[in-house]
Amino acid sequence: CKVTKHPNSQPNNMVQIGFHILSRLFSALLPAVPSNEDNFYEILGLEKNATNEQIRKAYKKTSLRLHPDKVAQRGDMDKDEAAAKYEKVQEAYGVLVNEEKRDRYHALSTSTTRYRFVEQGGLMNPQGLYENLTSASVAEKTKLVGMAWIIMLVVLTQPILLGAKINQFLENSGPLADVSWIVIFTPFWIFGVLAIAFWSVLLFFAPPGEKKLVAVAVLEQVLWYLTVVFLAIKWDGWDAPYREVLIPFYMALAIGWIKKFLMLLKIRADVAKMVTMDYLEKDILQGKNLDDLTSEEEMQLRKDYIIVSVPPEFEPIDLDGVSPDDKALEEQRVEASPEFEAATDIYNSTLGKLYGSVAFTIVFLILLTLKLDDQMSGNWWVVFTPFLIYIIARLLYACFIVACGSGEEIALQMQMEQANGGSASNTAASVDDDADATKDKKKDEEKEEQPTASESNTGTQAQEKTDEETTPAASPAAAASDSPKKTESTPAPAVSSDDTSSKPNGDAPNDTPPKLANEDSDDEIHIDEETFRAWQSAYVEAEKNAIEATVKAAGDCCTLIFQLTFLCLIIAKIDKNYDDIDPEDVGFDVFWILSPVFFVFGCIGVCCACLIYGAAPPNPMDPLEGDMEETAYNFEDPETGSPMAPSPAPIISEPPKETVPFVNAPAPDATEQQTEPEQKDKQKDVTPEELPDMGDLD
Repeated sequence: CKVTKHPNSQPNNMVQIGFHILSRLFSALLPAVPSNEDNFYEILGLEKNATNEQIRKAYKKTSLRLHPDKVAQRGDMDKDEAAAKYEKVQEAYGVLVNEEKRDRYHALSTSTTRYRFVEQGGLMNPQGLYENLTSASVAEKTKLVGMAWIIMLVVLTQPILLGAKINQFLENSGPLADVSWIVIFTPFWIFGVLAIAFWSVLLFFAPPGEKKLVAVAVLEQVLWYLTVVFLAIKWDGWDAPYREVLIPFYMALAIGWIKKFLMLLKIRADVAKMVTMDYLEKDILQGKNLDDLTSEEEMQLRKDYIIVSVPPEFEPIDLDGVSPDDKALEEQRVEASPEFEAATDIYNSTLGKLYGSVAFTIVFLILLTLKLDDQMSGNWWVVFTPFLIYIIARLLYACFIVACGSGEEIALQMQMEQANGGSASNTAASVDDDADATKDKKKDEEKEEQPTASESNTGTQAQEKTDEETTPAASPAAAASDSPKKTESTPAPAVSSDDTSSKPNGDAPNDTPPKLANEDSDDEIHIDEETFRAWQSAYVEAEKNAIEATVKAAGDCCTLIFQLTFLCLIIAKIDKNYDDIDPEDVGFDVFWILSPVFFVFGCIGVCCACLIYGAAPPNPMDPLEGDMEETAYNFEDPETGSPMAPSPAPIISEPPKETVPFVNAPAPDATEQQTEPEQKDKQKDVTPEELPDMGDLD
């Protein structure tokens, strides 16, 4: 095992500083150090200040002693144990002989467990970080909570300085009243430089297709930075009109619109590159597989195309009753993929924000510039009217979605259209037509078949007497069907398609489509099973989408209420003190404007503290967290105290179906007449006078 090192390589000091901070201040996010942990230096029998030459000699000596061939020759050690120790020796040498890895190992307090966690990408795994947090000590959790609060206070430093400066400037008293605005914005200068540096690094590492978008973002950050610089100089005494001072502000807004436009173009280009795996292998690779390509070819292929996943429940949609061709089928598959849906949502959201920003911001900028240069009369509420209208309109729409839903009926109709290849309105119309036809047919049958009461009694009695004389062995089904008490005024109950016992003479189950009964009448609507399944699936999908839209709208409501409250406080303060500054009457304090910001940060801090201190390892005895198979059925016999096997699950049979009266009962199966002669003889002796009186049956 030979490790080469570049002669000019130097350890990354910034990375090492970051690991030092991580191990000292954020140790709660790292795994706990076991008491019997194997130290890399101890594995090789070295001190922490060992040189590279000493490390190589110790590695050679230890590896020869634990090599599997040497162990097999000597036979003085278990092979598995020797192999495990040999792997640890290889790992220790690979870390200590590399200066950068060795510095990283020292930055993590020479903890082998924590080093492995970081090297394996554990810092990018939220679940792993939370598991480490559950086993951290109270002192480590306290340090983490303290760092979270310190970070929030650093972020709030700039708003606090601004609020104190404005208050003391209006009151013309206090230590900050005469301090330059350049000094007041010191935290912003620091954070602004860091933001510009961050975007510049992203521009350097960005792929060629995204460099334009990142470059525009860097330019936008620079223009916002210059806007604050120009405003600070203006407030310190620069005699220039605001229409000149705000030139970087205008340019930053224009660059933001260009960035959104470029984002829309990129989304459209990505959508055009979306293909399914079947289309890729069949039409592009000409029957080849991705495994057959070289790494360069596969990389180029993934640059040219975006492979999407097709849902397993996808079904093609016929176009005007004709099956789609290969091109149309591929388009339907791509449009059904979650990648296409996510891109469409982002595109629509970005486009809406672009339209709203252009329409309302331009009007606001015109009013703001005229008001600042004293070329427009009126209060500041008029200047901010475009923003107020925009925020209130979005808030009303979000509240409507939360209160009334997102129109799941419309989504259901669209799903029905996709499932049936036609519009949902056509489906509903066909169902109504079937219901009307069934109703008219039933009325005609009732008019033709319903006899008078006297004819019914006389005719049936004579027919029954004739049947008894000529066919004494007639089946009870015939007697039941010729009963004088049966009339057409009592319709037979609706029979479902899966009821096999309702079919006379033991025939096969009826394959008629399921029926949906109308609650207000006796009409039955016939819908084929495929349509019903499609409708059911579409309803579930529409309900899921409606819930997601409602949750998103509720979050938008909270955000918009916060924005509206913050904006109204700013407008009220400016309208009070801009035109007439009276040190004796400055209105409400500026920190009331910042109170929503302090409230949000306070809630975040409290939630972080509760999450960190409340993190605990799962309880194996808790049925919601532990293994139910090991703890749920550990019963004991109360008499003997020995373990008792769990009783089998009860067999739940279907509830008995409602019985229908004798006069409406279908004829029994022919096989039942042959196997049950006693029942047949009993039914044969029943006379019409002995039958129950069913005349009062409604």
